[in-house]
Amino acid sequence: MYFGNSTFLWAFMLLAIPIIVHLVRLRKLKIIKFSSFKFLRKTAEQGAKPKKLLRYLILASRCFAFSCLIFAFAMPSYNQQYVKASKTIVGIYFDNSLSMAGLESDPLAFSKHKENARTIIRNLPQSAEIKLITQSSFGGASNSLSIAQAEEALDRVKPSNFSQPMSALLKRLIFSMDKESGATKDIYIISDFQKGSLGYLKGLDVKGKNIHAFYTPLQNMENLSIDTAWIQSPVLLRGEPVTIQFSVQNNSNEDANNIPIKLVNKNVQLGMVSLTIPAQSKRSSSFTMGYKNGFEDLYISLNDNGFSFDNQLFVNPGEAPVMKIKPVGVPNKYVTQVLVNQDVFKQVNQDADRMVCDECSWAKFTKSIVPFVQDGGVALVSLSPEAVGPDMARFLGVKELKLRTGTFSISNTSLSHDFFSAVFKSTPENMTLPLVFSYYTTGGNTGYAEPILSLNNGDAFFMKINKGKGHLYLVMAPMNRASSFWVESSLFLPTLTQALLPSAGNLEVYGLLSENSSVSLHVAIENDENEYILRGKGLESQASISHNNRGAALHVSQYVNEPGTYELLKKENKTVLDRVALNINRSESVIASESKEAILAQIPSLNWHTLDSGTSGFTSKSVSKKSGGLWRLFIWLAAAFFVIEMVLVLAKQNPKFFRSVS
Repeated sequence: MYFGNSTFLWAFMLLAIPIIVHLVRLRKLKIIKFSSFKFLRKTAEQGAKPKKLLRYLILASRCFAFSCLIFAFAMPSYNQQYVKASKTIVGIYFDNSLSMAGLESDPLAFSKHKENARTIIRNLPQSAEIKLITQSSFGGASNSLSIAQAEEALDRVKPSNFSQPMSALLKRLIFSMDKESGATKDIYIISDFQKGSLGYLKGLDVKGKNIHAFYTPLQNMENLSIDTAWIQSPVLLRGEPVTIQFSVQNNSNEDANNIPIKLVNKNVQLGMVSLTIPAQSKRSSSFTMGYKNGFEDLYISLNDNGFSFDNQLFVNPGEAPVMKIKPVGVPNKYVTQVLVNQDVFKQVNQDADRMVCDECSWAKFTKSIVPFVQDGGVALVSLSPEAVGPDMARFLGVKELKLRTGTFSISNTSLSHDFFSAVFKSTPENMTLPLVFSYYTTGGNTGYAEPILSLNNGDAFFMKINKGKGHLYLVMAPMNRASSFWVESSLFLPTLTQALLPSAGNLEVYGLLSENSSVSLHVAIENDENEYILRGKGLESQASISHNNRGAALHVSQYVNEPGTYELLKKENKTVLDRVALNINRSESVIASESKEAILAQIPSLNWHTLDSGTSGFTSKSVSKKSGGLWRLFIWLAAAFFVIEMVLVLAKQNPKFFRSVS
């Protein structure tokens, strides 16, 4: 037997009242003997036993009547499938996302949702094995829990800043349940089914499982959020101004007028702008400031009465690392001029981060450049007549290379390439593009290369080739004025910095507290056996770092669950290498639930139960269709016991009844 409103069972304590009244009425009285009433003694003794019996029967009928009423209000039921099954596996997904925690106006929302989940657990058979999974679960569902253990685990659940798709969590839950065979399997989902957080529910394998959804729709309310932020510059140079752009999302149906947006670093306000954001739309703006000594705790903020977690967005532009550039062969004067005038570059003779080879010979190309690139390095190479031959053609994956002369220009469409996305907000329309007078053509076939800059005749002029762990940037002409005006144009500097700086075009200003999330680092970290630590917000944990052709990236650990700015340290000497900003996924900012129809379209077999907002328990409508309700039976039993009690009271008050009994 299971109870829909088990809290009513506490009313059994009230049964003590009629028992106490009965005992008080039976208290022993002082007896005074009168000789004149002596002849009545025999008659009184004859009627004492029936009266005593009736009093006990009246007490019992009253207790049974009130007990049946209590059981009726407790909504007793039985589940036929549990009766037949020898083993029951129950999976519970409790959505402890921030939207379930409620808005500022409803601080008790999360407790109400937990009470709903607790009711489900208490109504399960005592032999049920429960597997619990939440947004705070990593790696899979919990081990099999008893009812008492499941309640204890639920009590420890708190709202989670860490975001995972519902489909991914349910997939893990189903996987753990499928390990059990020969059992009835039920899945209960307690969630607001917020849009943008569901994932791909249609791909779940729900065959052989009874799935119940307890749905509390989100109420429409005003909510503003700092949606995202990005840096406009391709590189961030110390002493140069930096522009941080951001956008604000209005998730309500009302316009937000003149909202102040602040830029703060270590509780010191650096700037403020006011924005008007129309309903259900987004507006962007920016802050520009000087970059001197870096930022330690930089964030963009607003004041809003909706969700509070999205009122701040932590950002950390970082600083472009100093890259060690090794010239191979004779240094090119145009390249050297760029390197000398930029603090982020340093020319070295060994232990280089990057290599540059102008008019590279085939011998230098094969002995120095290719091994360096295959081992994970980045190189910039321009072709020489000596290098242009069958061997270079085979390396590029083309039939042949030929010298072409004339007057050509770099195509304007080239500037829309992703390579320049951090340089140009939009493709410049009136930009003067450099002329090219001679270059080596691949005959229209680029082979293994990806064209970045192309000429107006379609031939590639500047290409990228992935080789081994690294990549090669190839200029199809010597970097001099005789071949082209490119080396003296305004396009030369951003192209060079984009190619030689790992963070160029990849200056991520923050990462997300989300599953499988990572954020690019602003420093060059060797792929070695050194250990690193992430420190901040009272946390110090081991940092997981991976490497790719874009540089090093920090993987967000499950133990990092508070938004803010964190320091990356080398464990050996606790030296601060970099800072990263981490934020809560903005998908939680949308105060809207997916429709019942859309969810059922993905899981047609779902048993659907809608709970009104603020419900702290289930009604009879929330009970599974396979369950049998017993409350009506207890109502009829209560009525029968009340009738019996009335008959017994009347019988007690009628003296003829006692004479007939005697």
